[in-house]
Amino acid sequence: MLAWVGVGAPTLSPGVIAEAMSDRGGAVTRTVRVFHPASGEIPPPVFKRIEAESPTIQAVVNDRPGPDDRAALESSLYTQNVLAIDVTATIPAGATALETTSHLVFDYAGREVKVPLRVQLTGRAEFSPDVSQVLFAGGTASALVGQWRAVTLPSRRPAGAIRVTGLPEWLGASASSADGGGTSVVLTVTSPPPQDASATVAITAGNGPAPAGTVQVLVFTQPPER
Repeated sequence: MLAWVGVGAPTLSPGVIAEAMSDRGGAVTRTVRVFHPASGEIPPPVFKRIEAESPTIQAVVNDRPGPDDRAALESSLYTQNVLAIDVTATIPAGATALETTSHLVFDYAGREVKVPLRVQLTGRAEFSPDVSQVLFAGGTASALVGQWRAVTLPSRRPAGAIRVTGLPEWLGASASSADGGGTSVVLTVTSPPPQDASATVAITAGNGPAPAGTVQVLVFTQPPER
């Protein structure tokens, strides 16, 4: 007859936090539940800290009781849901993703135990526009004056720090905070453009080097009658 006599380690559910984020500057918070063997002979684990390579990952104990999610666990030994920990992660500034293995550290069975937690966040680049191309169309070039198109970026920099370059003389641009976060850049036709004109504008930050997002601007008008 075989018997388990060793001391098991706590296990986490989930063991991986993975999220595709539309708002690169936002934070993701997930509740991680901690289970340990239900032998009754070992006191439950006590959370001490999180060890993470990125300072944008934090963890705090959640005092709210949670369900005993046994179905999510592979081993029937892990039947005591003794702890819930809220883990919050944010993609670092200037990065487009966060992929790292952190460790939740516990006092357990008279020793310090480190349990791995994988964090995988992906998001749009700061100056990645929601569209790659805009079109101004009308019967005549004069009819295009006043038309505008809005481009949204994940960047949370102040509107005054946004710079748009490559603007032709017939096109203007202004930046403002977008509803729901990010930045909205409005491109407006300010004077009649040449027929079938096109331009590629770059959107970036005005203070120091930064990546740029590009948008192609196209114009279509009816050809003149002959």
